[in-house]
Parts: sequence; structure tokens; C-alpha cells
Amino acid sequence: IVVVTSVFWILSKVGVDIFVIVSLFLFTLFEYTPVAIVRAIKMTKKIFITGSTGFVGTNFLNFFKKDYSFTLYTKNENKVITNEDVVLHFAGKAHDLKKVFNVKEYYEVNTDLTKTIFSNFLKSKAKVFIFLSSVKAVKDNDIENLTEEIIPNPNTHYGKSKLLAEQYILSEDYREKRVYILRPCMIHGPNNKGNLNVLYNYI
Repeated sequence: IVVVTSVFWILSKVGVDIFVIVSLFLFTLFEYTPVAIVRAIKMTKKIFITGSTGFVGTNFLNFFKKDYSFTLYTKNENKVITNEDVVLHFAGKAHDLKKVFNVKEYYEVNTDLTKTIFSNFLKSKAKVFIFLSSVKAVKDNDIENLTEEIIPNPNTHYGKSKLLAEQYILSEDYREKRVYILRPCMIHGPNNKGNLNVLYNYI
């Protein structure tokens, strides 16, 4: 809910019909929307998305696939941003529940891939870049209320790799474009592989 509604708000800022945003938001909360009317509205936005096969990306596409034109980035095809309007960077290396990841994978995916995608964005005609970071980029243990003023101090390689990606984005000159960094906490929903499912196994 946090990620999807945040993206709804951002899309409303880049010119998407507010009726569509509200309708889809209601669908997210209550599984209700005048679908036929929403689909009848011709959408002109083209979206470049990474991580389309992941948990967030899959659910996002299920909501919007009939309303937007998507270009799906995969590491095998290595597509570049061409005539898209918005870039959604959802790809990331997160859960290692089986303890099999190599540490460098976090930096290759979360940091280096972000640098590649963002550099491509800066050279393209796309005007909006949305990066799905994590609250872990700020802190791994919530021992106090988190605010924008807190100095990030992650302890895990996941958090550190996300923070490096954020710092790279903010260090670049994107004044003629709009950039948003989202730091969601735990996200749960269909096909989630996160820690909440581990908790369920003990119940």
C-alpha cells in the first residue's frame, strides 16, 4: 500500500488524470473501481520499469498494465530508455533468507545497476525518475522516530548498497528533471518473500 499509493501521488503530479488515480487508489484499498471507465480513458504516459518480475513490480504491473504503455527492463536484454516519460526503478537485491547471496551482489544490483539506469535516464527524454530504496538505507534498527533529518547509518550490506545508490542519484545534475526516492518499510502482499512469511511459519 505504501509504495503503490506513493507512486499514485507522483503520477498525479506528472499529469495523469486525477480521476484515474483516485479510482485506482480505491481499487487498491477496497478492490472496487469502475474498471470499464478507467480503461476507456486513453493514457499517453509511457513507463520504463525495472524489477518487473519482482514482488513490487509484478503487483504494480497487474494494476496498470492495461492503462499504460510499459517497457520492461531485464538484465538479459539490457534495454535502454528511449521515448518513455517515466522511469520506475524497482529492481533490487533484498532478501537472503537462505543465506546464499554473495555480498558483492548487493552492490552490483542495488548500487551499480542504479547508477547505470539513472545515467541512462539523464541522457534520455524521460522527465521523472522514481527509485525504490528502503528504510534500511537510513537505519537497520528503529530505536527512535525516523525523520528526514536523521543521518543515515545502515549496518547491513543491503542498507549500505541502497544508501550508496541514493547518494549517487543526489550527486548528479538532474535540475531539468524530477527525481523521487522512496524508502518504504516492510511491504506485504501476494507472493511476498519477506520476513513476515517467516513469522507466519511459526504461528
